[in-house]
Amino acid sequence: MTTHDALLDGEVLRELRTLLGAGLDPVLAAFSTQSEELLAGLAAATAAGDAASVRRLAHLLKGSAGSVGARQLGTRAAELEQCALSGDIDAVRERLVPLPALVAATVTAVQGDQRGA
Repeated sequence: MTTHDALLDGEVLRELRTLLGAGLDPVLAAFSTQSEELLAGLAAATAAGDAASVRRLAHLLKGSAGSVGARQLGTRAAELEQCALSGDIDAVRERLVPLPALVAATVTAVQGDQRGA
């Protein structure tokens, strides 16, 4: 399994490409932008100790990731959501540390999929 395959579910992307055709490209572009914005929001909410905002933002990231087949990112966002739901900001902080690299790798993979279409 390649890094791209570990990050993105090729079957989901193929189905989306079949359904949306070239319309998938703006969806993937929006996903890339939104993921980076949500990551910034998560960092700010975590720094503020705002578990409710972390939960909401993590839920949005989980849904966004799931909609484009970004498996690992969706899983990590779900973990953040659960930690925030239980009010465990320390666990959120721990799980947030590797998230910027994962978002960057996922965005790079998504952008590669856009170019490869």
